[in-house]
Amino acid sequence: MPRLLLVTFQLLPDGEPGGAGLVTALAERGVDAAWVVWDDPSIDWAAADAVAVRATWDYHRRREEFLAWANTVEKTTALLNGAALFAWNADKAYLRELAGQVPTVPTDLLDDETLATGLAAAIERWGTVVIKPRTGAGGVGLVVADRTDDHRLDGLTEGPWIVQPLVASVRTDGERSVYVFGGHAVSEVDKIAGGEAGEIRVHDSYGGRSTAADLDPALAARAEQAVATAVQITGRPAAYARVDLIRWRGEWVVSELELIEPGLYLDVDPANAGRFADMVRRELTGLTFRAAVDGDVDALVALIESAYRGDSSRTGWTTEADLLAGQRTDPDGVRAVLVAPGSRMLVADREGAIVACCQLEHRPGESAGGGTAYFGMFAVRPGLQGGGLGKLMMAEAERIAREEWAATAMEMTVIRQREDLIAFYERRGYRRTGQSHPFPYGDERFGLPQRDDLEFVVLGKPLG
Repeated sequence: MPRLLLVTFQLLPDGEPGGAGLVTALAERGVDAAWVVWDDPSIDWAAADAVAVRATWDYHRRREEFLAWANTVEKTTALLNGAALFAWNADKAYLRELAGQVPTVPTDLLDDETLATGLAAAIERWGTVVIKPRTGAGGVGLVVADRTDDHRLDGLTEGPWIVQPLVASVRTDGERSVYVFGGHAVSEVDKIAGGEAGEIRVHDSYGGRSTAADLDPALAARAEQAVATAVQITGRPAAYARVDLIRWRGEWVVSELELIEPGLYLDVDPANAGRFADMVRRELTGLTFRAAVDGDVDALVALIESAYRGDSSRTGWTTEADLLAGQRTDPDGVRAVLVAPGSRMLVADREGAIVACCQLEHRPGESAGGGTAYFGMFAVRPGLQGGGLGKLMMAEAERIAREEWAATAMEMTVIRQREDLIAFYERRGYRRTGQSHPFPYGDERFGLPQRDDLEFVVLGKPLG
């Protein structure tokens, strides 16, 4: 099982709000995850398969130390998004680079030398302006001003800064946050400012409100464009991102691009845990899971036959070559699974090729609650067996049965003489039910038996 470390900071040792659900979602997808504090010297980063920065919400106060840590971790294991992307994103000057290709809130740069002249020019151009630290998070240090002698500038924190026009629509139209995982927009959280009159920060701590929303196609396209542009500028891949958009002069434009530790708002949209976990699994394994379609039938037959029949199957440990000759399945058998009600053929793709599959069939009336899910036609490419791919396939099948069908148990049948295969399933939590079924001798669709004592035993597993 791949090992992932989810990184937080000292004041949130258990991670972001709803963080336990993220660990659960990863486990359901076959990824062992744990929350750790980024500056904890006892953590063995090299022991993890990957590290995902999630809630390091003190990095803006300790930028150089944090970036040095990221560079060190990256030398020992995979760091999602990576230190170079973090360094680029930690300075809000990135908004000026994005602006050449993506509609963005107009942004100028200020420092101690240019503060008076730059601020005066910005106020003359835009009227009321917003000043933010170039490295900042959570709305800390944000100041609104409409004069260079505005008393609110007394709250200005250490520079350098960016200055932008005040976008008043944040109090009416709000801010839209679009999550982009693996380059694709997957969800949206809408926020609106609240609290005291004139407050423009949408964070809960300032009286803002957040709600899960249906993903707007236009906003999704804009968010994907912003992330793709960042990847183009930096030359670094972005596994995850949150793109914050606000309405400026009638158009939704980018106000922030979060590539370091964007909060997932799991307390608002718990389903983001599963979406993030899907992305992590793809990053760690290169696998994409999906339902098979008719165009996959020939490839599925070839995969299943290679895993169970003939000399090629002896490369892996699922072979039945010593027990059965003839076919394991055929196109009609696979196609029947695809079209049957409550049935699905789940496949795992890697680099455009199907490398594993299984049959899932929902049997609602066979147990309490959501019934039972039957698991069959399980096959992994023989040369890839023994590397954990089968465990990941089973984990995804069980997740689908539990989450989509509310099934309370999984069930399968295995040839009794396959003790090694039964032991594998038992290590995955399956147990013999005491039931058995006769082998269908004389039906060549199931193969040509090489012995006369074959039978199926039934294995079951409760789904918590």
